[in-house]
Amino acid sequence: MKHKAIAIRVTLIVLMLAFLGQVVSAMDLDGFSITEWRCDSLTYASHNYMADRDNTGVGKEEHRIIITDSSGTVIHDHTARNIVGEARFAGTDVLPFNLGTAKGNRLVFIWTSSAGNGLPEVVIHRETAVVNCAPGAEHANQNGQSNRNNNGHGRNG
Repeated sequence: MKHKAIAIRVTLIVLMLAFLGQVVSAMDLDGFSITEWRCDSLTYASHNYMADRDNTGVGKEEHRIIITDSSGTVIHDHTARNIVGEARFAGTDVLPFNLGTAKGNRLVFIWTSSAGNGLPEVVIHRETAVVNCAPGAEHANQNGQSNRNNNGHGRNG
């Protein structure tokens, strides 16, 4: 009887540790980088990604990309859901900002896996850049200086 109680406790501890290990994981991201910043859009490199946690309760991972300028204005906000375990490829492309053009010079890109289904929000990729977005400045083909951080989640090459 005593051995059975110990076995149950050990099993519960293992299950709790497995659950906690899942909490810190988020979308697997491989090869993503922003190659060019502009005041109204950015260009990103081709990359692979795969949803790996169900934060919706329906077998999907919800993730969100928000871009702000130095005045704190949200200039891009997009939320999507992908099926957990489904590998996806995105080719090099331009992402036009869907809420406006930056007015401030410092742009911040944050890609998160949303909180939900008992899981916390996790930052998948964060990157900042300085681009001259002052009124009257030439915006075409400006390469911003970038500072990348994927916060240790996913792979980012």
